[in-house]
Amino acid sequence: MIRRPPRSTLDRSSAASDVYKRQILVNNKLSLKNINVKYGESLALKSINLDIYKGEFVVLLGSSGAGKSTLLRTINQLNPLTSGELDFFDLGKIRNKKDLQNLRKKTGMIFQQHQLIERNTVFQNVLTGRLGFHSLFRSILPLPKFDQELALDCIDRVSLLDKALVKVKELSGGQQQRVGIARALAQNPSLILADEPIASLDPKTSHQVLSMLKDICKKDNISALTSLHQVDFAKEYGDRIIGLSHGKIVFNGKSDQLSDEILKNIYSSSPITEEANFTSNEVVMV
Repeated sequence: MIRRPPRSTLDRSSAASDVYKRQILVNNKLSLKNINVKYGESLALKSINLDIYKGEFVVLLGSSGAGKSTLLRTINQLNPLTSGELDFFDLGKIRNKKDLQNLRKKTGMIFQQHQLIERNTVFQNVLTGRLGFHSLFRSILPLPKFDQELALDCIDRVSLLDKALVKVKELSGGQQQRVGIARALAQNPSLILADEPIASLDPKTSHQVLSMLKDICKKDNISALTSLHQVDFAKEYGDRIIGLSHGKIVFNGKSDQLSDEILKNIYSSSPITEEANFTSNEVVMV
C-alpha cells in the first residue's frame, strides 16, 4: 500500500499543498473581450464578453451545439480565436507561444469521458498533470520528488489514496472522475475547465463529484467554469450561471435569477437576434 507523505514533508518541499494560497496575482480575473470563433464559415462563438473572478464557481448552461464546449476549448486555445482578446489572471494578454504554454500550465481540464490512461495506475495518471512543467527529455525520466509528493497529496484530497496503485480501469465512473479532478489539481491551476463532468454519472455520484470539486476550488481560491445540462445542479452549485444560445451569451446572473422565461431563451431553438455584451455579474436577458 502506498502511503501519503507526512504533511511536514510536503510543507518543506516548497509548500506543495499551500502553493495556491501564496500566489500573488497582478490580475484577479479571466477576461474574454469580444471573442469570435469560426468553424469554416460558421460562427460558433459571437461577440463573447465575460469576466470570471478568482475563486468563482461558474456554470455554463445551454442546449447541445450552443457553444459550451467551444467556449471552454477557446479559453485554453484548443480552438484558436478568430478575433478578440483573452486576459488570463496574472499572465495578462495571451500574445505568443510562451504565453500560451503558461496559460495551459495553469489551466486544469476535466472531461466528460475522463480522458485517463486506463492501463495506468491512479498515481501515474495524476502525475501526468505535472508533465507540462518539464522538458520532453526530463518527462521521460521519473519525475522529481516534489511532483510525486504533490500528486499523492492531490489523490488524498479526492479520497483515493488507498487506490493510488490501482489501475484506473478497475475504478467506478465516479472514482475515475475524481482521478480527473486530482490530475487537474496537480497543475496548481488558476482555472479549472470542466466539460460536462457528470454527464455519465448517476445523480448521487454527480452530487458527490460536484460538491468535491466546488469545495476544493473554494479552499484553494481556484476559478472554475463548468458546463452542465442539468439545470437543478447548475442552480445548486453555481455561484453564477452563464446561459449560451447559438454561440451568444443570453444570460449572466445568479441562480435565483434564473426564471422559466430566461431558461426558455437559453434553450430556444431560434437564434437570438440582439447582442449580449457584458462583463459584470449583473443579470442579463435578451
